[in-house]
Amino acid sequence: MTRAGAAAEPGEVDWAALSVRGRWILKHVAVPLALGFTASEVGRRLGVHSSRVTAYMGELRRELVERRPNDLIRAGFTQRLQGSAQDSRP
Repeated sequence: MTRAGAAAEPGEVDWAALSVRGRWILKHVAVPLALGFTASEVGRRLGVHSSRVTAYMGELRRELVERRPNDLIRAGFTQRLQGSAQDSRP
């Protein structure tokens, strides 16, 4: 199940476009959780409470969901500008 604006497949995410913090959360929190570690285990490894691990995942989720629509809007605007420039060339 996906929400509007969210990537349907992991391959659709431009991981390089994540912020430094987003990449840190991905590496140190999201990947271990995806590998089957619990939030408590990840928290112990990082020296934080499991609720902080959940908050980290919320930050990453927001960054992914919010970045995607903005990138699409920016890409569409850029394409529109490039199309206009090409149409006006002799």
